[in-house]
Amino acid sequence: MPITSGTRLYTFVETLRQSAAEVFSEMLSGDWAIGLDDEDPNTIPASSAQFAFKLSVSGSICGDAAILLQKQDVLLLGQKLLKQEIVSTGELTSEHEQMVEGFLQQIVEVARTPLGEQFNEIKLQLTKFDVPVWQAITVPLLAHQGDHNISLLLHISKEFADSLSTPIENSAKQKRAGTYSGKNLALLLGIDLSLTLQFGKSSLKLHEILDLPTGSVIEVDRQVQEPVELLLGERVIAKGEVIVMDGNYGLRITEVPAFVAE
Repeated sequence: MPITSGTRLYTFVETLRQSAAEVFSEMLSGDWAIGLDDEDPNTIPASSAQFAFKLSVSGSICGDAAILLQKQDVLLLGQKLLKQEIVSTGELTSEHEQMVEGFLQQIVEVARTPLGEQFNEIKLQLTKFDVPVWQAITVPLLAHQGDHNISLLLHISKEFADSLSTPIENSAKQKRAGTYSGKNLALLLGIDLSLTLQFGKSSLKLHEILDLPTGSVIEVDRQVQEPVELLLGERVIAKGEVIVMDGNYGLRITEVPAFVAE
């Protein structure tokens, strides 16, 4: 099935492509380009992939996709992430695989916000699993910088692809009509909602968490001068600076994302 510009499927694929390009350039310290080309001779057929990561999407859109890689691409990407000498005949280790899995997780994290803006509330989960045998459309992503090429195959289940085949403009109108329809909205305005302040995130292995003694200090991924986030569920609705009011923490809002204000 062709990917038609203006459809939700095109938006989904293009957002992942742009997010991948951003993460490649930032984490590999270079100007990487990622292209979409069904006829590129360097792309990999799904049947030859040796590593697969399942991307589960739920919320306003639901379905499964997969990111597939061949062994040599995992090795090259792992060596570059670990800043090792690039040796095409080198041994692929579990450390290489873990670095690549974390790298793909970062792509998903970067894509989460723009996809949320396009499709309202969605959840993304990436897990390692066996190469899928489902009916699918395949989108080859070729990342390249200089002499280095890394192939990623986006393998979207046919059921998921079919559900995203409608124009995104129609989808947005239907979503707005369902969300803001007259009396139904008025009934919701008096509901109490729980908000959460997020100072930052950290990632620890299970054994590290179990070994935490009293007095341990855990560093998060946010600088002191950076604003903290105000969340409604999993969605960032504002950012600001922490203040103290009558002995309690508070938040002075300094930024409201455009998609919330609208």
